[in-house]
Amino acid sequence: METAFEATYADTLGPVTLQPDLQYVIRPSGDRAAPDAVIATLRVRIGF
Repeated sequence: METAFEATYADTLGPVTLQPDLQYVIRPSGDRAAPDAVIATLRVRIGF
């Protein structure tokens, strides 16, 4: 069974919104032989 933990936060700086995201996945795809995974992303939104 795959287990995932996620932390995210968004902050607006003028017209720009930044939202970093960090995920930790235990047994990706339910495969016990697969190593745990750390995924980091950054979402950027610019409003006009």
